[in-house]
Amino acid sequence: FKQMGGFAGWNFFNSTAYIFNNQGVNMLLNMFFGVTVNAARGIAVSVDNIVNQFVGNFMTAINPQITKSYASGDLDHMHKLVCRGAKFSYYCMFLLALPIILGAEQILDLWLVDVPKYTVQFVQLILIVSLCDCIGRTGYTACMATGRLKKYSLVITSVAILEFPLVWIAFSLGATPLYAYYIYVFVKIDALIARMFLMEEMVHLKVKMYAAHVFLPIILTTIVGMVVPVMLNLVMEPSLLRLLVVSVVSVLSVGI
Repeated sequence: FKQMGGFAGWNFFNSTAYIFNNQGVNMLLNMFFGVTVNAARGIAVSVDNIVNQFVGNFMTAINPQITKSYASGDLDHMHKLVCRGAKFSYYCMFLLALPIILGAEQILDLWLVDVPKYTVQFVQLILIVSLCDCIGRTGYTACMATGRLKKYSLVITSVAILEFPLVWIAFSLGATPLYAYYIYVFVKIDALIARMFLMEEMVHLKVKMYAAHVFLPIILTTIVGMVVPVMLNLVMEPSLLRLLVVSVVSVLSVGI
């Protein structure tokens, strides 16, 4: 009961920080900019949830294998699963996110009669946040498998909880609503870096190995996959035709 209580308690600590950030930023947006901006954020969250469902199915398949590998003492196999899971979950997300990021304006014009201000930028930025976030999900599962959550929770939550006060300070200084997501991306990247060092300590997955097998392929694929779709998006006039062409080319480019 002590072990179960500790596990549940630290998970509750993580979840509370997430809720505090999410609902806290909603309150700040409402206080500083009104309900229209909150509506724009709500639309962006809806789009993000749809894209994340696809990646969530992939993670549901791989997470039990990571835990099982750790429990059986096969750390080498677990390390491979963590790296492959991070890499391919990013690829799945990027495959869907890139056409939406590039065609967000046309998609929202088709979907909504009246698009609230900042909605296009919110959709683009929240998908970038999700791309950063999905890389670390297998690392989270690996650390959870150890059952030693105290240090992990304290470190990651201490980084994640910075979002709310930083957004508050930014808005108080006159920043636009977009800074909520700029700060979110910054915090997510910091949490990802912290998680890498925690994985090295908790499950002996070397930072250099993780960088070589996850970050290097992801960076190369992102750069190469974006070149042709971005050029087409800049050259063609905004239209339904551009949306269709860029979406198809994005999927093919990232896939290849």
